[in-house]
Amino acid sequence: MTISRYLLCLAAALPELPPAAAQSPPGTDIFIAPLERRPAGLAVGAPLNITGRAGYDNQPGWSPDGRSVYYTSAREGQTDIFRYDIGTGRTAAVTRTPESEYSPTVMPDGGHLSVIRVELDSTQRLWQFTLEGAPVGPVLEAVKPVGYHAWLGPDTVFLFVLGNPATLQRARVATGQSEIMARNIGRSILRMPGRDAISYVQRDSTGGTIRELDPRTGQSRELAPLPAGNEFLAWTPEGELLSASGNTLLRWNGRASAWEEVLRFSEPGLQRISRIAVSPAGDRIALVGDEPAPGDGTVLLLPDRVFDGIEMHPGWAVLVRGDRIAAAGPAATIEGAAGARRIALSGMTLLPGLIEGHSHLLLHPYNEASWNDQVLRESLALRVARAVNHARLTLEAGFTTVRDLGTEGAAEADVGIKQAIAQGIIPGPRMLVTTRAIVATGSYGPRGFDPRWEVPQGAEEASGLEELTRVTRRQIAAGADWIKVYADYRWGPGGEARPTFSVDELTRIVETARSSGRPVVAHAATAEGMRRAILAGVETIEHGDGGTPEVFRLMAERGVALCPTLSAGDAVRQYAGWRKGTDPEPAAIVEKRASFGRALAAGVPICMGGDVGVYPHGDNARELELMVNYGMKPLDALRSATAVNARLFHLEEQVGAIRPGMLADLVAVAGDPSVRIGDLRHVKLVMKGGALVAQR
Repeated sequence: MTISRYLLCLAAALPELPPAAAQSPPGTDIFIAPLERRPAGLAVGAPLNITGRAGYDNQPGWSPDGRSVYYTSAREGQTDIFRYDIGTGRTAAVTRTPESEYSPTVMPDGGHLSVIRVELDSTQRLWQFTLEGAPVGPVLEAVKPVGYHAWLGPDTVFLFVLGNPATLQRARVATGQSEIMARNIGRSILRMPGRDAISYVQRDSTGGTIRELDPRTGQSRELAPLPAGNEFLAWTPEGELLSASGNTLLRWNGRASAWEEVLRFSEPGLQRISRIAVSPAGDRIALVGDEPAPGDGTVLLLPDRVFDGIEMHPGWAVLVRGDRIAAAGPAATIEGAAGARRIALSGMTLLPGLIEGHSHLLLHPYNEASWNDQVLRESLALRVARAVNHARLTLEAGFTTVRDLGTEGAAEADVGIKQAIAQGIIPGPRMLVTTRAIVATGSYGPRGFDPRWEVPQGAEEASGLEELTRVTRRQIAAGADWIKVYADYRWGPGGEARPTFSVDELTRIVETARSSGRPVVAHAATAEGMRRAILAGVETIEHGDGGTPEVFRLMAERGVALCPTLSAGDAVRQYAGWRKGTDPEPAAIVEKRASFGRALAAGVPICMGGDVGVYPHGDNARELELMVNYGMKPLDALRSATAVNARLFHLEEQVGAIRPGMLADLVAVAGDPSVRIGDLRHVKLVMKGGALVAQR
């Protein structure tokens, strides 16, 4: 790897007076975020606050492998270098000395750090340390006071030397001598990627410019004007120049001779961005932002226990800052909670916001109105009005995300409801939607009418490869996040369920959807319908009543999940007259227990989804109760409704877990649902994106 690929050319800022003279540095935090180059430009993922405490954490620098961030941290009146490990999320002190160290930069040999050290007499020199934090000695004995630095090669380092004016100096390590290359410079020195050149800031009466210095000739040329209010810059490995202004990340467009917006951050801690640094591979970016005012959007939740999506942790607390989880762990170890609003949740369990895997917000229970009547007789306006209430009830029950699997004759109304929730017009969960769903021509309903009349259907009909391609693309264009297909339905000679589409037809749907980045979910209750859908590449099977051991083994082998919808069958049988708890279980319920047991035995991933809408919205916990009643362990059921569903729905970097950087979608319930799953019904607090939406 070349030096230009792995060295951080850090704008390693120190105050232009010795830090030892400062009363206390301002509070700042370091965030890291995924960085991706796309055809349309740079894309930045969700930022993670890796420091998350009150105080000065600043000057991030990447390790050569991009797996760690070195940074400066002021703690207990002392400033040292710390390292954050991205893989483990752990922070460790690197230096622990009576002096103060700033500006960590990996040296060209890859085995040492160069830092600015403020010695006990306040002299600022460039020092060398091992990566483990052992001091080696000054790099340059005679050059002082140094504020910033960037390496050009093993023997050449460029320095910002404090003075009036500050100067850019080139120093040779072998001789210990330096020479002035420019005067009145600003607080950024960077090696330019892929070339033996340095960029620096030239201050002037207009605010300043960014210039390129050719060390061989000593000549410089202007690259760009400084953006308003910031001298800190970074280069991507591809040679793009980045900066920030306020809460906005900027890139320099040389062709247009203008700074262009990459992203405007909403996080409270990134409303005033200063330093930035791009990882050696260009896949992550570190940003420094001023800490928000104490208590500004910061909440400390103090339950008896925390379920993080995988395990239960007694004595944990969770710190929320803005719309994200800032910290989670033993209450005594949480940093950055000074001034936070504290919410005591005595006797409660805090969980990630629950994820409903199979809902129909545009349906209401079948004992109120039959499915046929809802599809044919209820107006779209009435159905949408009901759905608004259903969305609110779902959120208040602690389900902060839903996958809504079909409007059942209400066209694309689910897309509008999703948009209304996202825009804050109505309360409700985050939504993944499928619009109309796809059925084989003549297989669905409503049916039983005079064949002379074309009766509106509860889903969109299609047949043959070309028509299926067109319909899939139409639903994608209409706003579908997933494509739902009915791989079988009750259209056999005696009204029994039979497969609807061939493997080739199902495969065409999957391929078309997948090319746009959409997964496919299949309704399938028969073994053959399930088998065809699995072979075609769907990601989840809904219902699966007739699944055989062979079919479930195939699902497990291919990682296809089962969404068993136990509650739908339970509700329908009760609507038909079954007196649950008094009468023997109907044969369909007995068989459903058996098929669910076969899926568990085969190791099939289980998606929590109950087909809510067949039964009341807000009663979503019913499905988890039945999952446990049918043989699943309570902790596994909780995992299905959180981390498992998040992974199955490709949301695992946003929801479904309690860890720093995740969206603050949280629910607190009285009791311990890992012992009594029914405690999920005792919802006391619901938070979505850091906002309290229910508190009882």
